[in-house]
Amino acid sequence: MRRTSLVVLGFAALAMAGACDERANPLVGTVGDPSGGSSTFNVTPPTLSLTPGQTAQLTLNTTRAIGPYTWSTNQAGVASVSQTGLVTAIGTGSATVTVTAAGDATVSARSVITVQPGTP
Repeated sequence: MRRTSLVVLGFAALAMAGACDERANPLVGTVGDPSGGSSTFNVTPPTLSLTPGQTAQLTLNTTRAIGPYTWSTNQAGVASVSQTGLVTAIGTGSATVTVTAAGDATVSARSVITVQPGTP
């Protein structure tokens, strides 16, 4: 009986150790996750100020290989974004550029782009 209990306890310990392996769940600790995980998924710079016609490169910083990623803007008349994160200022206003992991829409990060009138 004691030997059986030790064997069962050993298997339970191995199962728990495997469940805690971060490679088993690469989305643990993504941005916005209140569980306090250790992964990184953010965009730099988090805010950007441009004038029409200017461009700037946004950078995705991540410690997880959960790509591919999709870049998008919520205001195409203010700023456009390429699939490499290159932002082009179009017209005055504010836009939010979002990068999302294609396999999981809950994994995303944002940068707020403000486009101000240029000097005449």
